[in-house]
Amino acid sequence: MKNIVIMGFKACGKSWVGRDLAKKLEREFIDLDDVIRDLYKQEFGEQLSCREIHQKHGAEKFRSLEAKAVEQVSQKSDCVIALGGGTIAYSANVDLLKGSGIIVYLKDSAENLLERIKKRGIPTFLDPTDLEGSMKRELARREPLYEKYADIIVSSAGLSIDGIVEKIIGALK
Repeated sequence: MKNIVIMGFKACGKSWVGRDLAKKLEREFIDLDDVIRDLYKQEFGEQLSCREIHQKHGAEKFRSLEAKAVEQVSQKSDCVIALGGGTIAYSANVDLLKGSGIIVYLKDSAENLLERIKKRGIPTFLDPTDLEGSMKRELARREPLYEKYADIIVSSAGLSIDGIVEKIIGALK
């Protein structure tokens, strides 16, 4: 069975939706952030969050760990995998993921995403002095990639997690 790969911008609900989708479909759930943290711990002997890895070692090291994580999860089957928001921006990652599964893009409005980002903490790839502007610019840069690589696009605006999961299941049929 192919994997179901969930992608989308930061704070669109990839992990929440992925967990519920996996439970409903009786599949293993994998959060790519967890795999990245595990790889980091194996290499450096300490446990850091993805944000802390990015802050401590920079984008290049983080993306290197992310590429290794993508390679690992792409070898699995019958899983639901939640990606990081920028994972799809690297063509090698896309090739592996498309080869192993069906890619679902969780699409939400910039306003909803910004509101959630403000509540959960500003990611390192956004400018805290121009949060809204930097977020909208990054979304504008990534959104064409999300749409290009998606097999299924699910608009999640205004839906509960259950509603999003049902929409994905419907689209998979």
